[in-house]
Amino acid sequence: MSDEEFDPVPAVGDGADVFDQPALFFLTHQATIEQWAKLSTAAAEAGHQWLSTTVRAALADLAAQRGLELSAVAGPGQWQHLLLHPAETPTVGDEPVIGVGLCWHRQRLDPQNYLPFIGVRVGSNPQGAAAGTAFLDGGGLQLRNEFHWRGKGEPTWPAYFHLDPFERWWQDLDAYRAVIVDQVGLGLDRMEGPVRNALTTLGF
Repeated sequence: MSDEEFDPVPAVGDGADVFDQPALFFLTHQATIEQWAKLSTAAAEAGHQWLSTTVRAALADLAAQRGLELSAVAGPGQWQHLLLHPAETPTVGDEPVIGVGLCWHRQRLDPQNYLPFIGVRVGSNPQGAAAGTAFLDGGGLQLRNEFHWRGKGEPTWPAYFHLDPFERWWQDLDAYRAVIVDQVGLGLDRMEGPVRNALTTLGF
């Protein structure tokens, strides 16, 4: 296909000057663009399935190595979570009151705006809120600031960091899985202490 076939068809007539090149390109190729855009749903679902099966299995191995348990939690909207936590961690519904793990959006794999992230999650309930406060008071806030993690204003994620963009991650799924597992391990290295402090404070 030649470059000319991609060139936008110009607007002609009174007021044609308001149609810039991006607008003309979209209008010229609208059917094709919208057809291709629909593929994002299939791609996002494939990514979700990989994270919730292959990566989940790898994180289950990490949890076993650390003497922890792994829970899968469906968050609000389309957010999904895999959380590692001590066996004594209480749950409300299917939510551990606190844990360290991975979060991603089921319907978006946009590497710019919907990067998976890793950190400490607390339950979206009063018990989780209490765990979040105990976590921050028990060393979590100091470590969050020390390592420049995010968390302020995120009630269910008092401390978290985004994974760095991994270009064309699907071309080396083993390497991307290893990065995720390593980064969850890093999160545990830094935050498991305050998580356990929170559980102790709450009487568990």
